[in-house]
Amino acid sequence: MTNKRYTVIGIVIIVFLVGLFAWPKIMNPNRARIKEWNDKGVECLPLGHQNLAFHIHSNLQIFINDEPRDIPAQIGVVSQCMAEVHTHDTSGAIHIESTKPGREFTLEQFFKVWGEPLEKKGLTLEATLNNASLAAPHTLILKDQDSIVLRYAE
Repeated sequence: MTNKRYTVIGIVIIVFLVGLFAWPKIMNPNRARIKEWNDKGVECLPLGHQNLAFHIHSNLQIFINDEPRDIPAQIGVVSQCMAEVHTHDTSGAIHIESTKPGREFTLEQFFKVWGEPLEKKGLTLEATLNNASLAAPHTLILKDQDSIVLRYAE
């Protein structure tokens, strides 16, 4: 074989391998959603629970007119990505994790990942953190073992 033929074969192999590894990322149907998270300061953890600098949990409970509401499972979990703030089940446990030490996330960021507004139109919000009144839930930094209760009422 000539050098030209080896070069062509090499280029074909490289293009194939790049396509093989890049195709899932390019064709990820969740690209727009992941970009929204990034725009809110929350990154994607493509390797899931691997290589984490920290992994902590806050607990969230929501009541609407004194009726408990489930926090959905899999908030922030999509194909090929897990947001740095997410849920796995309906227990109310918010998983807060990052590969970067010292990162902080707010309750507002969690709600942005969820795709839900923290303020609900036509309802008043009363929030508590560890049984103490919380005046500004939007800016609450999520910390390990925090108990957050949001009560919405008409």
